[in-house]
Amino acid sequence: MQTLLALLTTACLIALLACSSPETSANVDADASTMPATASDARAPIRNAEPQAEPTTATSSPETNTNSEAPQPTASTPAPAQQPARPPVAKKPEPAAQSTPTPAVAPTTGAAPARGRYAETPVEPTPTTSEEYDASASSSPVNSEAATKASAPKATSPAPPQAPSIDAVQTAHADFSALLKQHVSAKGDVDYAGLKRDESRLNAYLGQLDANPPMGDWSSDEKLAYWINLYNAGTLKLIVDNYPVSSITSLDNGKPWDVKRVKSGGKMYSLDAIENEVIRPRFDEPRIHFAVNCAAASCPPLRNEAFVASKLDAQLEEQTRNFLKSDQFISVDGSNVEVSRIFDWYGEDFGNVAAYIAKYRDDVTAESSVTFSDYDWALNSK
Repeated sequence: MQTLLALLTTACLIALLACSSPETSANVDADASTMPATASDARAPIRNAEPQAEPTTATSSPETNTNSEAPQPTASTPAPAQQPARPPVAKKPEPAAQSTPTPAVAPTTGAAPARGRYAETPVEPTPTTSEEYDASASSSPVNSEAATKASAPKATSPAPPQAPSIDAVQTAHADFSALLKQHVSAKGDVDYAGLKRDESRLNAYLGQLDANPPMGDWSSDEKLAYWINLYNAGTLKLIVDNYPVSSITSLDNGKPWDVKRVKSGGKMYSLDAIENEVIRPRFDEPRIHFAVNCAAASCPPLRNEAFVASKLDAQLEEQTRNFLKSDQFISVDGSNVEVSRIFDWYGEDFGNVAAYIAKYRDDVTAESSVTFSDYDWALNSK
C-alpha cells in the first residue's frame, strides 16, 4: 500500500513539473516583449525566446501559443507617444502670394513704357517714377499685361482730360471776340497780315474748341454758336497759314472746303462737313448762311465778334438783315430782283426765295422774279 502511494505521489510530481515548465517559459517571453524602446528591439526578445521553448513539448499547446503571441502587436507597433510627430500640413499659398511683386522693390529692367495708364485696380505701394512703373510691369511672373494695368501709377500718368466745359468755351469765345475786334473791320474786311502776327491767339482758340466739343447738356444755341465760330476760325486759319493769297479758291485745287483741317473733340472736320453735315441738318436755321464766312468778297461779311448763345438770335437776325438790305448783295429793278448765288446753292433752306427776302425789304414781294448774281471769290481783305 505504501509502495502504491509513493508511485502515485511520484507520478503527480512528474506531471506537475511538466505542466509548470512551459508556463514559466511563456511568462518570460511576455515580460521580455515589453522591455524594448524601439520597434527593432521589441522583435528581438521573441526571436531569442524561441530556442528556450524547444526542450519542452508545451510550445505546441494552445495556451502557450496564446501567451506568446498576445504581446506581439504591442511589440511591433510603437506607442503613439514614441511615434515621430507628423509635420504640419503647409497651407496652400494664397493667390495674393503669386500676384505681381511689390513695385517698390522690383528691379529696373529697362522695359518699354507700359500701356494702359488707368488702372482699374491700383496696386500699393504706387511707384513714384516712370522707371519704377516700367520695372513693375516687366517683372510680373503672372500676367504682365494685367499687372501693367493694375499698377499704373497716378503720379506718372498724364492727368485725364477734363470734361468738355461750356464755361471754358464761353471764355474762349470772349478771347476770339477780342481778336476779331482787333483785326476785322465793322464792314467785315480782314487784316490778314495783322492776324498772321497774332496767329498764336487764333491757334489757342481753335485748341479750346477742340478740347471742349459740344455736349448733350448744352443748349441748342450754345451748340450752334460753337459750330459757327469753329467754321469761321477754321477759315481764318486756312488763309493765315497760306497768306499772302489772292483767293481761297486758289488753295487745294479750288476745293479747300473738302479738306479735313479743323478739329473738334479730336475728330477732324472739313469746312464743308461742318456746314452741310452738322449745322444745316441739325439746326434747320437758314440764317446761318449769313453768319458763316468763306473769306470771299461776295460772302456775307465776317462779324467782328464771336457768336454766343446769350444773344445768338439777335446776332443772326442782324447778320441776315444787313446782308439782305445791302445793295452790294441784293439788286432790285421793279419786279426783278438779283440776289446772291447763296440763294441758288441753298435754296431749299429758304423755300420761296422772293418771299424770304420780302420779309426784310419793302421793294420785294413774294411774286418778284429772282435771278442770281456772279460770285466774287477775291479775298475779303482790307
